[in-house]
Amino acid sequence: MMKSIFNYLLIGLFAITPSLVWSQSKSPVQIDEFGRITSEEIEARLDNAMIQIHNNPNTRLQFIFSRGEKDSLGSAYRLYGLMSTYLLVRKFDMKNVIATFCESGPNTNGQLWIVYADGPRRECEAEKVTITETTLFDSAPSATNRGTDSGCCVVDSFGPAAASESIKAFAELLKHYPESKAYVYSYGGTNVWWTTNSRDKEKTVRNLDTAKDIAALSRKARRILTAAGISQTRIVTRNAGYRDSVARIELWIVPSRWNHPQDLAGLSKKEAKVQKTIKNL
Repeated sequence: MMKSIFNYLLIGLFAITPSLVWSQSKSPVQIDEFGRITSEEIEARLDNAMIQIHNNPNTRLQFIFSRGEKDSLGSAYRLYGLMSTYLLVRKFDMKNVIATFCESGPNTNGQLWIVYADGPRRECEAEKVTITETTLFDSAPSATNRGTDSGCCVVDSFGPAAASESIKAFAELLKHYPESKAYVYSYGGTNVWWTTNSRDKEKTVRNLDTAKDIAALSRKARRILTAAGISQTRIVTRNAGYRDSVARIELWIVPSRWNHPQDLAGLSKKEAKVQKTIKNL
């Protein structure tokens, strides 16, 4: 109920956005801007954007993304994965979607623009990334089918799609560093949630992913990377145990001078800690 009220209020506010004032010009028009965003906001803002496109024929929706300085390199691509999947679910024509990724800023920033199909697009400086040391590209939730449906919104089930978008962007970065290797750490989820028993006492419930589930995450990442043109010899996968949440994939780029598993030994310490935690569940 609260979600519905929120959506109606947000869409109502957006409804006052002038949609025809700019019809005499083919210049792009910004219809929304946001920082860190909740699932409810994603759905409400995109619902409004689809209405705007519907009301203005021969237009497209352009996303502008800039990650914050504390965000992972792949975070903006992961957010786009969530948003584009929602548009697909709503049967929006993805030929009318443009995604533009800009240089990073102090804070996370996203914008939605309406552009004419035959008009100019919004332009920005692309982010220039320099990799000189082992770097975490992204840590992306990628729930398996054992994940619990505890979210508020449909986008909460789009973790795998968001992770896939991040992996594709990771592949593009790897192409700029042909001597580097990709390390993919796949963590199964405990899919933890809480309920109450008949005496109204809170009870912790966990439904652990199987070893097969974890291996499937690694295989999926490898398939996406190889389909993007990354050689199998450059991809190292590790089934890294569990996280006390949903399944997750970590994507690391390792420069050529660090191309040895021992150079990532520090990651195995996290692994051991997680395994110890699971044994005590």
